[in-house]
Amino acid sequence: MRRWTASAVFAALTLAAAMSAAHAQDYPTRPVTLVVPYTPGGSTEILARIVGDKLGRRLGRPVVVEMRPGAGTVIGAAAVTQAPPDGYTLLMATPTPMAINVTVHKKLPYDPATDFVPLGMVASAPFLLLVDPALPVHSVKELIAYAKANRENCHMAPAASARRTISIWSCSRA
Repeated sequence: MRRWTASAVFAALTLAAAMSAAHAQDYPTRPVTLVVPYTPGGSTEILARIVGDKLGRRLGRPVVVEMRPGAGTVIGAAAVTQAPPDGYTLLMATPTPMAINVTVHKKLPYDPATDFVPLGMVASAPFLLLVDPALPVHSVKELIAYAKANRENCHMAPAASARRTISIWSCSRA
């Protein structure tokens, strides 16, 4: 948690510096909204609240964290693109609305390449792939080959949660 807090403080200061350079000296004149496109209670919300608190102190105005979940982050991301591009509505994004949704959805109500300006990275998190040691596989390539060869014994269930987009595979020995 200490590493996340340090990253959040750095990100808040980076955001404040970027926004200060981009706006007149009187920015902000009202609260800033930080949109989180996930359900409450996850790591993205926790980081947004830490960043929002630090950024609010730095700017001298409140930063309101607004939860806008739905449609795999599309609703929250789209809401940010519909706000005026004045620096008062920010998106706390993971790779999902910026990179993954482009491959999952045929059409999005926003273009991640042109509708957003990246301001900084807040945190990074590892993704893990765990395999039952009883399976005869020792690499991702072998796991994929095993799953293809044993379709009736392997099941995959993609799941999006407030914490992470994960895929759960259940394989039994053939």
